[in-house]
Amino acid sequence: MGVSAGIAAALSAVSYALTSLMGRYAAPRYGVVKVLFLEAIGGVLLIWIALAIWGRSPQLLLPQPHGAVCLDSPPAP
Repeated sequence: MGVSAGIAAALSAVSYALTSLMGRYAAPRYGVVKVLFLEAIGGVLLIWIALAIWGRSPQLLLPQPHGAVCLDSPPAP
């Protein structure tokens, strides 16, 4: 666990440093909302790629019609 914890800590430090640099240089140029949106989309794509590499690609789970829950009040007697 020691090696994996060290790798995780290094990746966390690199991520923090790159996010700080991106906030310093990209946000004034492109706008805060656009930078945050692109950062979030990029993070999702990187996680999706990493999971696919390890053979655990995410599945899109759509709600099933037979599992629907009705949140309306019961009919009046």
